[in-house]
Amino acid sequence: MTDDTATIRLAWHSDVHTRAGLAVLAGGAVIYAAGSILTARPYVSRPATLFVAVPAAAMAGMVSLEALALIVALVLTALANNVDVPLDIGSLRRAKRPPRQ
Repeated sequence: MTDDTATIRLAWHSDVHTRAGLAVLAGGAVIYAAGSILTARPYVSRPATLFVAVPAAAMAGMVSLEALALIVALVLTALANNVDVPLDIGSLRRAKRPPRQ
């Protein structure tokens, strides 16, 4: 790997190839789901909601934050490498209304 290239290493590239890395990733997900259950316990009265919907929502939130982090990393990498991204921001503006008479 050279110093002038930007690389993004994803967790599954380096950690899942070992049993210990896979155990750490799975354990982290279980601890995160358990923490979400403990946090939501005072606000949820149904056990099915507490033990099914809350961990599912926590995992969905985790995946969406990971996707957002990946997008930010890709944008920053593109900016660091002077990638020309054709964006026409001027077309997003609303058209001016004709003056009232």
